[in-house]
Amino acid sequence: MTEPAPLPIATPPGWFPEAPTGRQRWWDGIQWAFYAPDVAAAAAPTPLRPTPTNPYAGVVYPTTYAHPTNGMATASLVLGIIGVVACTFVVPSLLALVFGTLGLLAASSRGGVGKGKAIWGIVLGGLVLAILIAIGIGSALN
Repeated sequence: MTEPAPLPIATPPGWFPEAPTGRQRWWDGIQWAFYAPDVAAAAAPTPLRPTPTNPYAGVVYPTTYAHPTNGMATASLVLGIIGVVACTFVVPSLLALVFGTLGLLAASSRGGVGKGKAIWGIVLGGLVLAILIAIGIGSALN
């Protein structure tokens, strides 16, 4: 009985140079896979230098900044305006006072953002409530 021929020794997985390009390529033990990252390509690009035709080359602009907002102050102003336009509604005017107060508190912790909106919401809501109270008292006295 003859002995079977020994199986060829498989090349273990690893990085090997590719003959045509000289780049490293991964052998997983069965097939060739991806290339190694090119160190020269991964390096940081050289910064652009200003030229007479492009004087702003290489200028780094700041990223966009999301300005802080104050939703309570905005809601107060909107409800105050609704209360003035539709003067017969008490609820928007009361809500304008409540949201305006909360907006003022939030404005103090956000560097004053929305303070004007909150104040105007309180003023408009208070004005409408004062008018409605005066109308109610006037109609009760008649």
